[in-house]
Amino acid sequence: MAADRLNTLAGSLVEGSNLEWPFPAQIEFGGQTVKLEPLSADHVCELWQAAEHAEASWAYLRYGPFETEADLAEFVSSLVGRREQPFWAVRPLMTNHAQGWLSLCDVYPMDGAIEIGVSGIRRLCRERGLPQRQSFF
Repeated sequence: MAADRLNTLAGSLVEGSNLEWPFPAQIEFGGQTVKLEPLSADHVCELWQAAEHAEASWAYLRYGPFETEADLAEFVSSLVGRREQPFWAVRPLMTNHAQGWLSLCDVYPMDGAIEIGVSGIRRLCRERGLPQRQSFF
């Protein structure tokens, strides 16, 4: 459904117009390998289970690893309220447990361009044979 709405909008844009793309709605999305759910405090327990012993997953990020579940909960609560940078929990269909999150980092409505940032737990994906690339969403 979301793809249909996007295609309809894309077809209505005329090159050179000043129309802006709408900001993406923070709704649930289902894909072939994962489900994306608006990130909330309800995901913290599952995210902690995925992150607890995966220190290497945070190597190139400016946050983490987290020492306690409470530290992760505090961080997640700081992400949940961001209106200009919405976050989703990533729930692989194979396990049905949230394994990480993604966000819309840079949104350019005039260009219809969005950068997607992901914090995934690579070790668990590798162990369970799950896709490790965001392109599989």
